[in-house]
Amino acid sequence: MPPALFSRRLAVTLFLLAALLGIGYPGFAQLPAQIGIYWDSDYTQNSVTTDTYPDLMAGYLVLHDPPSTSGIVAWECCASVDGPAQILSWTLEGQALNVADEPCFSVALGGEPLPFSGDVLLATFLVQVNEPLPVTLSLNPLFFPSLPGQMSFIMEDQPDVLHPMFPVTEEPEVAWINGHIPNLQVDPQTLHFVSAPLGSTVVQTVTVTNDGATEGQLDVALVGDCDSFSLPGLSGLVTVPIGQERHIQVAFTAESVEEVLCNLSLGDFLDPVQMVGSGSELDISWEAPTEVDFGPVGVDQINTQPVTIRNTGESPILIEPSLPGCPPFFTFLNGNFVSTIWPGDQRTIYVSFQPAETDTYSCFLELGSVVEIAWLGKLDFGRST
Repeated sequence: MPPALFSRRLAVTLFLLAALLGIGYPGFAQLPAQIGIYWDSDYTQNSVTTDTYPDLMAGYLVLHDPPSTSGIVAWECCASVDGPAQILSWTLEGQALNVADEPCFSVALGGEPLPFSGDVLLATFLVQVNEPLPVTLSLNPLFFPSLPGQMSFIMEDQPDVLHPMFPVTEEPEVAWINGHIPNLQVDPQTLHFVSAPLGSTVVQTVTVTNDGATEGQLDVALVGDCDSFSLPGLSGLVTVPIGQERHIQVAFTAESVEEVLCNLSLGDFLDPVQMVGSGSELDISWEAPTEVDFGPVGVDQINTQPVTIRNTGESPILIEPSLPGCPPFFTFLNGNFVSTIWPGDQRTIYVSFQPAETDTYSCFLELGSVVEIAWLGKLDFGRST
């Protein structure tokens, strides 16, 4: 048997044994070889866009800068897809045997090694893109890698060495389709304003989160029979930066016991939020303190007191906390936004008092709502010195 052929078969045997047993082989060299996914045969484009759905695209799995010219005889890694796309088929280069389940690979070359060059094509694949949303492809080690915690490969002239390979981006995410389209998540996708007391206003919130690689643009508007609905906060063009979220408040004023339907439109790339509202004649009642005493507080010292509002009725009530005309020493620690308290629930607001000089101060916490029926009155914070 020629020495080169024996060496190559030995490398294949070692790599497959490590992959099948799920153990790492102790001999390896830390060399800066990199692996990536590309959409062109020159291996330069890792981000593409498409306007056709569904669309079939070809991709290339490529190893860069192996440490010698002898060729690749074994390699392993796992690919994954995040987004509305699926990989339909893989084609491995050379006379390859994969003992893992696609899209994971623990591959040995039974014939000639993959020829050396600055870029070594390991495999090609076809991916189908189904929707106009971003798709991300990632590369990671096997669950039980031959080289602990690493993707790896073996060269023909070094059959006892597992070489690590690292993503070209230095992160698992290595390729993108429609990366310019933000990945916006909407929660919830329906709003129910049912059994609101006639004449009252109930506010609910829709949260839009941007999990994509580019900022998103919303166009917030009400569409349909929406006379009983309003947008007290954000509306029109709204930007959602990468990794951030926006809260869109929708108010419903119950004018009839009949159900009314309305859609919250968020723009071209998102389904509208479906909303339904109706009124009813229900008991409205609550419990809340009428006075909160901070007691003596030293200059530049701080005292924080809770104010709890409990809904004891059958109908949701809306509160809009504020400190109108109060000295600047009274501030909200939390809770200074419009919200709805549902029957049986409660909400606690924390107010801090930090005087800058010795004196007697008083303040009123107002919990008024958009409509008079849910007006909760004022809470007297008393006088603190």
